[in-house]
Amino acid sequence: MEPWFFFGIEKISMYEGETVEIPLLKEGEGSGNLWVVTSSGTGAVGAGEADYIPIKQLVRFSKNESCKWINVTALTDDKAEPNEIFRLQLLAASQCSIGLPNIVIITIKNQAIS
Repeated sequence: MEPWFFFGIEKISMYEGETVEIPLLKEGEGSGNLWVVTSSGTGAVGAGEADYIPIKQLVRFSKNESCKWINVTALTDDKAEPNEIFRLQLLAASQCSIGLPNIVIITIKNQAIS
């Protein structure tokens, strides 16, 4: 039976300039590979401008591993803007299944107006 993967949380808030760790968990036997990617959501992000460091990362689990940590970093700017929301999502690559939660909703709180 192939392993299945899921995040240890469903949502998290962070401030500009902060880095948070998101737990990625594995249940079941064996090894597997999966993609962790960010996708934009709502907020005052300008054309070609993101308020976080985008992630497109292939994560490899060996058969003995059950947890890895994904670092998400929000960038700092001087703009007064509302909170921004984006997603961290799991995508199957090989030898695995995706469980729930497979998306983490991340809110960046702007320090200039918080």
